[in-house]
Amino acid sequence: MMLSCQVACSIILTALVWIHGIGSRFSSLRQLARPFIVCTVQNGRSASFWFDQWTPLGALIDALGPSGPRALRITLQATVSEATTYDLWNLPAPRSDEVVALHAYLTTIHVPSGALDSDFYSWTIEGVKFQSFSSSKTWNTIRERQPNRNWYNAVWLKGNTPKHAFHMWVAVNDKLPTRSRLAAWGNAHSNHMLLMLEINIKIT
Repeated sequence: MMLSCQVACSIILTALVWIHGIGSRFSSLRQLARPFIVCTVQNGRSASFWFDQWTPLGALIDALGPSGPRALRITLQATVSEATTYDLWNLPAPRSDEVVALHAYLTTIHVPSGALDSDFYSWTIEGVKFQSFSSSKTWNTIRERQPNRNWYNAVWLKGNTPKHAFHMWVAVNDKLPTRSRLAAWGNAHSNHMLLMLEINIKIT
């Protein structure tokens, strides 16, 4: 699927909302979503040489460091096409292992050409390019994995009411601190047996 930079950015925002919620800090979330957006270079006119992830090394500004633009004699604002001359890569001789790896990769791909289509971006998970954003696949990739708890079947049983199961799950993990805080301040009668249902039956 071909994605413009604007669409790629909207996918990032969607991922951030799903993964961490709207209230999270965007700077850290942007770094979290960044590895999933891979640029496929064709004519090289829109892909950023330094900041887009278009090689296996990731963003070259991260792989080569702040001295990279000086070492390769390519400005920070350059596109991939600006690293070529007369349909050939125009890079100086490598002076580090990272640049050697870059040179080796460039020998395996075509040189950007104006005769080719525009560059495009894909939401990529573990090397697979998806035609649409998948919150479940993204979550399964980045989430912290834990073994199943012994109370798993008591909470996530078949036929459960989702909101009740979620509330029970939060309570079992002791993530409902409001009553505990009120009890510590002396403003709550009890902080025990919160999930019990009190029923008054009138017998006539």
